[in-house]
Amino acid sequence: MAGKNKFQESTNKSAQAGKKKDEGFQASADLKRIIPLGGGTHAYVLDPRTGLTHHLQVGSDRWDVLIGALLSTPAHAAKIQAELDKLGWSHLVRVEEAL
Repeated sequence: MAGKNKFQESTNKSAQAGKKKDEGFQASADLKRIIPLGGGTHAYVLDPRTGLTHHLQVGSDRWDVLIGALLSTPAHAAKIQAELDKLGWSHLVRVEEAL
C-alpha cells in the first residue's frame, strides 16, 4: 500500500491545527461525570481536570477524596453537585474529611 493520500494528509493537518501543545483535557459540558454501577455500590467518575476515569466504591475514602476535590474546584463543582443530587448521593460525600 502506498502512503497517505492528499485528503488524509489535509484532514490530519486541519485536525491538529486547532490544538495547542499545552492544552489540557476539556470534558464536554453534556458529558456525565458520574456513572453508577452495580445498583449504586460503585461508580465510574470522570475527573475533568485530568481526563482520567476512576472506578470507585461509593462512599469509600477514595470516593470522598476525588469527589471532595471536584466539589472544591469552582469550574466543576456545579456539574458534580447536580449529578450527585440527581443520583440521590449528596449525603454520601464527606467533604470535610476529603480536604
